[in-house]
Amino acid sequence: MQGMSPARVSAGLDRHLEGAHARAVAGIRVGIIGFGAIGRTNAEAIAAVGGRVVAVAGRAAAPTEGSFAYHADHRELIARDDVDLVAICTPSGLHARQALDAIAAGKHVVVEKPLALDLGDGERVIQAARERGVLLSVISQRRFEPGHRYLQERIASGDLGRAILGEAIVRWWREESYYLSADWRGTTAMDGGALLNQAIHVIDLLRWLLGSVDEVSCATATLAHEIESEDTAVAAIRFASGALGSVVATTAARPGVPAQVVLSFERGSVEFIGAAVARWDLPVPPPPPAAAIAGGGESDPRAIGALGHIAQWRDITDALAGGRRPFVAGEDALATLALILAAHESARTRRAVRPRY
Repeated sequence: MQGMSPARVSAGLDRHLEGAHARAVAGIRVGIIGFGAIGRTNAEAIAAVGGRVVAVAGRAAAPTEGSFAYHADHRELIARDDVDLVAICTPSGLHARQALDAIAAGKHVVVEKPLALDLGDGERVIQAARERGVLLSVISQRRFEPGHRYLQERIASGDLGRAILGEAIVRWWREESYYLSADWRGTTAMDGGALLNQAIHVIDLLRWLLGSVDEVSCATATLAHEIESEDTAVAAIRFASGALGSVVATTAARPGVPAQVVLSFERGSVEFIGAAVARWDLPVPPPPPAAAIAGGGESDPRAIGALGHIAQWRDITDALAGGRRPFVAGEDALATLALILAAHESARTRRAVRPRY
């Protein structure tokens, strides 16, 4: 798309997604496993693209809630003949096992981030989906925000020159009551910590925009909460391209501010605060202002908006209709997971670690 204006690029992508969405939504029937805040966000997005939630499973949904069927056991939902696709919105430590259950039943699967908490588990999910011939996508909604989408196109075109530096900063706040609200929050086995739970989206953006990673060095700590996993982390990244990067992540920064991503190239720099362009010092026109900006959840996870989810669910329904790979497939999520797990290993061993992907 080199030479096209940002407005034309954005409008073309939007028209493509809307047309694909209109073709794809007919008949898509979804079952959601886990119906807490993020399950409801996905339900909102599914409805927005014309899909239909026919059943939910999990402790957070009441049997009389909504127009869907309710199951206490996720295996009952997976066994339903009227469920084509299963969306997994449970605690992170359950994702891989539940995805494997759904794939074994021949269901398409969409998993909230992360794909798994163990690399081997993530690999097994991807392999099972390949063998069964079903769609597998992982929610990475920030890749669908218009500014990030446009920037990725400009990077790929070569307009910006060599990447120099990528910085991702997540200075969020979570009250102790957030971790006490469910027994899995803040645990290593089910939550994964600030990197895997809160910072994963900006880490995913860095890797998507700047490419594969040669090594990462990381330090973690638990400084403000009575939890098992880290609430604060700092990581230094060396990308395969030679660019350097850094991640600063915490859920212990009162009062919580939107996540920040700053990228520097040979020909200029750009800064995002949340999904909004805060600074655009690049030799190409900036993207048009977004019509709406989703909430980022910097101080309240319930404030995370559904706009990015809606865009990703449009792509998922299009992929199903067209028999193609979704824009974010399991392999994409596995690479981001590998980077974060390498950061955790670095923090444990106090040495630089090369991610497996």
